[in-house]
Amino acid sequence: MVYHFASINDAHVPIRHDSSLQSGTYAGLTRVCVQIRQEYRPIQRRKAEIWLNLANIGYYAQAFLTTAEDSMSLPHKIRVETKFANFSAFGSHFSIFSVLKLKATHPYLDCEMVPGMSNRTLNEVRGLNALASHANENWREDISNGIIGDVRIRSSASFVETTCICINFTGVHAPKNYDKAISAPDAWSSARGLDVALSHGHHVALYFSPMFT
Repeated sequence: MVYHFASINDAHVPIRHDSSLQSGTYAGLTRVCVQIRQEYRPIQRRKAEIWLNLANIGYYAQAFLTTAEDSMSLPHKIRVETKFANFSAFGSHFSIFSVLKLKATHPYLDCEMVPGMSNRTLNEVRGLNALASHANENWREDISNGIIGDVRIRSSASFVETTCICINFTGVHAPKNYDKAISAPDAWSSARGLDVALSHGHHVALYFSPMFT
């Protein structure tokens, strides 16, 4: 009964990373002892609805989703606040790679990006969630093994122009894979299930970033 009430109190929690903050109280019972941690964590995770800023996904994964035990008791929901930061007269740009990597590592995790208030942002985020939930094994493998090192979203300030999903090839094997993809982009996209637009107004562009090699 104590575990149940504690899990309800832990359920709806916004989490952020700030090195200047002292240790918080989230999932506090897991810190009491090994036995209580083992007993309480699965109960707490079944209720947990986590809200994160896009910039904090990587920190959350390092803290809470690194072990086999973590994978056996995933949080009930993760919602990622996705604001088109850096928005200006020239558009906006940001990376969603941390979300894609989280989904590739934990494909059954209920993790979605949530939009801001504008209808345009709502339409954008629908497409990004389709990409994050993409189940093609070739796509997931490229994300997991480092061939794809970043996926950035570049959006025009114009309401007419499309949003570009910029896929950056990085790592040791990136040049070979990039050469294949760029010589036959339709075939590469098709093999990864990206040949159909993820939502209206998106298109995919392929890049190679030597800085990551």
